[in-house]
Amino acid sequence: MATKQKNSSTQEKKELSIKKGRPSKYSTTLIKEVLDDIRDGQSVLKSLQARRLAYSTFSTYLEKDKDIKQQYLNARECGAEHGVQKLDDKFDDYFDRLAKGEKVSLQEVKLLEIYTKHIHHMAGKVSPLYGTDKDRQRMAIQTTSGEKIVFEWGS
Repeated sequence: MATKQKNSSTQEKKELSIKKGRPSKYSTTLIKEVLDDIRDGQSVLKSLQARRLAYSTFSTYLEKDKDIKQQYLNARECGAEHGVQKLDDKFDDYFDRLAKGEKVSLQEVKLLEIYTKHIHHMAGKVSPLYGTDKDRQRMAIQTTSGEKIVFEWGS
């Protein structure tokens, strides 16, 4: 009878050491697919929703793995490039239409202006190449001879 208790307590210890709970949805394949979508210009949230993954868990995963986080930042910059390229293509289409003598409506021009501002805003959020210089600090002084000297600092 004593041997049965030893066996059952050994089994209990083995059962306690086995990780229980829901298996993780995350795998390197899923993360790679999300990063590919982001590189192609899709938003992070749309890509995660398509794979039924939570943003909070994704961001926690990024914080744990610095290599994946760097890949994510690179993918966002590529996504910004993709958005700018799409905007360039739209401009080319409009210029081709104008060269053929077609008229472009005021609504189309306004829509293109709004689209341009949107792409610039989104690209500026992820890439310093397209961003504004709001984060830069400036100080200008004028000398007695009238020369203006400007100091700039910041990212």
